[in-house]
Amino acid sequence: MPSLIQVLISLATLRFDIADFQDRIMVSLTSLLVLATFFTQTSQSIPKTSYLKLIDIWFVALIFEDFAIIMSLVYVETLRLGHHISRKPYSLLSIPFLSRRVTRVKDLTGNGAGHVATQNNRPVVRAGEEVIYKAAVLEYEPYNQWIQGGEGGGVGIVKENARIISEFAAQAKAMGVDILVVPEYGVQSLDMHTTAPLEFLSVTQFVPDPEILIAPCGMDSEPQNFEAMRILSCTAATNEMYLVIDLGEASPCRPDTGSLNPFNNTLDTSYTCPPGGYIFYNTQLVFDRTGTVIARYRKKNLFLEPQFHPGTESDDTALFLTDFGVLFSLQVCFDIAWQHPGLSNVLTKGVKDVAMSTAWVDNLPFLIAPSVQNGWSRALEVNLLVAGHHRPERSKLGSGIYLGQSDLTYNIVYDSESGNQLIVSDVRSVAAATVVVGGGEVVGLKKQGQHVPQQREGQHVPQQVQKDPIAVHGARTLDRNPHELHRRTRNLPEDTDASHRVARNSQENARKFPHSAQNSDTRSREHLVYHDDLSNYTQTVLLSNTAGEETAQACHDDGLCCTLTYTNTGGLTYSLLAYSGIIVQGFHDYRFYAQVCSVLWCESEDVNSCAVISEGAVPDDAFGPFSLTGTFKTDFLYPAFFDRDLTIATNDLYAITVSGGNQTMSTEVAMGNVMTAGFYGRWYDRDP
Repeated sequence: MPSLIQVLISLATLRFDIADFQDRIMVSLTSLLVLATFFTQTSQSIPKTSYLKLIDIWFVALIFEDFAIIMSLVYVETLRLGHHISRKPYSLLSIPFLSRRVTRVKDLTGNGAGHVATQNNRPVVRAGEEVIYKAAVLEYEPYNQWIQGGEGGGVGIVKENARIISEFAAQAKAMGVDILVVPEYGVQSLDMHTTAPLEFLSVTQFVPDPEILIAPCGMDSEPQNFEAMRILSCTAATNEMYLVIDLGEASPCRPDTGSLNPFNNTLDTSYTCPPGGYIFYNTQLVFDRTGTVIARYRKKNLFLEPQFHPGTESDDTALFLTDFGVLFSLQVCFDIAWQHPGLSNVLTKGVKDVAMSTAWVDNLPFLIAPSVQNGWSRALEVNLLVAGHHRPERSKLGSGIYLGQSDLTYNIVYDSESGNQLIVSDVRSVAAATVVVGGGEVVGLKKQGQHVPQQREGQHVPQQVQKDPIAVHGARTLDRNPHELHRRTRNLPEDTDASHRVARNSQENARKFPHSAQNSDTRSREHLVYHDDLSNYTQTVLLSNTAGEETAQACHDDGLCCTLTYTNTGGLTYSLLAYSGIIVQGFHDYRFYAQVCSVLWCESEDVNSCAVISEGAVPDDAFGPFSLTGTFKTDFLYPAFFDRDLTIATNDLYAITVSGGNQTMSTEVAMGNVMTAGFYGRWYDRDP
C-alpha cells in the first residue's frame, strides 16, 4: 500500500499548475527515491532467489511508471517553454473561451501590467494577484465624407478612419498603453447609406473567425472589404497593444459571396440568407499585440439598427484573456441595458474588466451616458472602459474609464466641443489566470473569493487617477416641448440652419437630423438630449425653504416605496419620484422592466418639467444632506447622480449602503445644483 500511494502522489503532479515545474519535478523525484528505498529494504528482508519474485516485478513496474511520469513532465515543460513560437492554441484550461492562445507578453515592468514573480527566469502574473495595466479609450468623430471616384465612397471612409485610428494608437503607445478601445461605428461612421445596398456593403468588412487565429496584417488579399482590417491589424502589431474596435461585418451566407472572403470562414447559417448573400452584424473585435484577431462579438441588443442582425452566438464570444492575466468582456452600447453579454459574463465568469464601444443616445432624467456608465461600473464593481462616438448633434457624446473594481474614481470626457480625444488611465484589476511573460500560455484560473495580495515591492504603481470629469458645458436652451427632446448649445447662432434644428416629436428618429461630422466653420456644437415621459411616475413634491430635516415618501407598483429624509433650504422645486414597471425606449421599439427611486429638480410641480434642460439661467442652490431608501424587488440597482450641467457627482460624495434588503443613497453634505439623484433598477427577469 505505501508503494502504491507514492505512485499516486507522483500522478497527482500532472494536476499541478503547469508553470510550477520545480514543484512538480521535485515531488515526482522524491516519490521515485522513496520507491527505490522501499525496494531496497524489502529485498534485504526476504530470502534471496535466482529468479524474479512477484514483489520484484511490483516494485520495478512502479519505479518505471514513476520514471515515465518524470519524463512526461520534462517533455511538457520543453513544449511549454518553446510554445511562444507556435501559432496553435495551447492551454490546460478546459474552459472553451480561455482555450485560445494568449500571445507573446511584452515586458510591462515599467509602464503596463506589473508582474510579481518569475518562473525559469521569466516574469509571472499569478491568478488572483493585483494587476496594473494602462488603458486608453478614444472619443472619436469618424470621417464620413462620401467622395465619388478613386478611393472615395465607403472604401475611402473605412480606410481613412482606420488610418486616423492608427495615429491615435501611435500616441497611445508613446504613453505605454496596453489596450485601446475605439467607439461604435468608429470605422464606418454613422453615414452608411443603408438604403443603397452596394454603398452600404462598401463600408463593411470581412472578419475572420477568432478560432482561425489569423493576423490580417500579413495577408496579401485585395478584396475591397478587407483593407481596413489589414490596417487595424498592422496597427495593433506595430504598437504592440490590444486594439478593440467596432465595425460593420459582412458575413457571407452563400457560396458565391463566401468565395470572396479571404478568411475562408464557414458560411453563416444563423439566419435565412438575404438576397445579397451577406448577413450584416454590428461587430466588436479584438486584435492582440501581434495583430491576430482573438475575439469577435456580434452585438446582441441593437438600437434602431435595421441594417444589422442581432448576434446569436454564446456570451463566451465576448470574452478575451490578455497576456497580463486580465479577463475582459466586450459589450456594445445598448448591451449595457440588458443581461447579455456583459452582465452575464461579470456574474458567471468572474469578469472584472469590460471594454465597451458605444454611440450612446442621451435620455433625461436618468440615462445620460456618463451616469449610466459610472452607475454600471460602481454597482457591479467592475472596471469599465468606454469609447464613445462623438456626434453631439445626434445625441452621441461621452467616453471614460471607470474604476469600479478598485477606488471608484473615473477619467471621462463629456463635452460637445471636445472633438477627438484620447483618455489614458492606469487601471487596477485582478488576474483571472496565471500567465508567464514570454511563455505565452494560460495556466490557471482565478477562483472567486480568493484573497488579493497587496501591492508588492517592484510593481508598477499608477499615477493618481483623476477624480473629476473633464466635462465642460455651456449655456443651455430648451426646445419648448419639454416632454420630448432637448438640445444643449454653446453660443449657437440665431440663424442656425436646418441641419441644426431639433425635432419636436420624440417619435422621430434622431437620424432625421443630418449633420456632417467634419465642420469647417467655428460655430459651436449643439447637444441633442431626449427626455422620457414621466406621467406614469408617482410624484411627491418636496418642501422648500425648510428649517430642518423633512421626510417624504412615494410608492408605486410591486410594493416599491421610496422614502426620503432631506433638507432643502433653497427655494427651488424638487420632487421625489417612484416607478416600477415597463420602460419604453427607442421611440417605442424597446421595452424593459425597471424600478426607480429618485430625487429630481423640476421647473414647476408638473412632473414632466422635472430634469429638463431649462431655458435661461437657473439659480444656484444646494439640496441636502439627504438619505434615500427604496424597497426594491431587484438587486440590480444602478446609482444616478448628476447636476444641472449634466456633470456626474464623484463617487466619494455619496454613500450606498444595504440594510435589510433595502438600498440607501445618502450624502453628509448639501449637494449643489442637483438634477438627478437616485437609483435606476433593472428587473431583468420581468422583461417582456
